Amino acid sequence: MLFDALERVYTVVNGNFNADLTTLAGLKSVTAFSAAIVKRETVEIMRNKYQAFPAIGIYAIDAVTQMADGGLGGKRDSTVMVGADLVIVGTDPALVQAQIELGAEVLVKEMCERVPQGANTTFAGGLQKGSVSVTISDGYTDEQGVNYIALATVRVPIFDRDNTT
Repeated sequence: MLFDALERVYTVVNGNFNADLTTLAGLKSVTAFSAAIVKRETVEIMRNKYQAFPAIGIYAIDAVTQMADGGLGGKRDSTVMVGADLVIVGTDPALVQAQIELGAEVLVKEMCERVPQGANTTFAGGLQKGSVSVTISDGYTDEQGVNYIALATVRVPIFDRDNTT
């Protein structure tokens, strides 16, 4: 359940984010950026690994589930909370903030509207009203250089139905 939900979200974001962001940025007259997308890494892990930014780290936070219908081999419904940390660095604070806002919008779209249905599982993101959260940092200056840094964290509950065999 955790593994599958994370893999599906990663596949969707990795396959669509940069193109969708470029389209939206063009419509809003904001300079687009291209982000590296990594699995199982929060912003803290990315920074400790010296990940180049802009980058998106996608990770599973937790899951709520129950025993499968009929025991082992039955179907099980779960809700998996998946997070995505988007980090953008630049020299223009206003541009970085506009980019982080657009990037967060695209992440919500990818994680909610584009998460596909699998052959044996059903996935959907953010089904309940108010279940998706987006937090955007105020931004800050990197003390090690001249870059302005902003962070957006998007959290989406992913519905997953799987067979427990």
